[in-house]
Amino acid sequence: EFLAVLGQSSQALGELGQAIAYYKDYLAHYGANLLILNAVGECYWKLGNKEEALLAFEKSLEINPKQDDIQKIVKSIKERK
Repeated sequence: EFLAVLGQSSQALGELGQAIAYYKDYLAHYGANLLILNAVGECYWKLGNKEEALLAFEKSLEINPKQDDIQKIVKSIKERK
């Protein structure tokens, strides 16, 4: 969980690239996690990397498709392509 806290702290400070690195380390060690995947998607979205954001959000939806907010974001990204 330490990596998740580091990622959240970095994200809160606006250090999005560092946050993504911590989140990816978390995912590599602990496997897929809904909240972490959504956080990765959000970081990539804020950095303007829509492709990576879409991948993270879609992976999150594979775990739990009943996330209305994430479904709306994915739809919005796909419509802007």
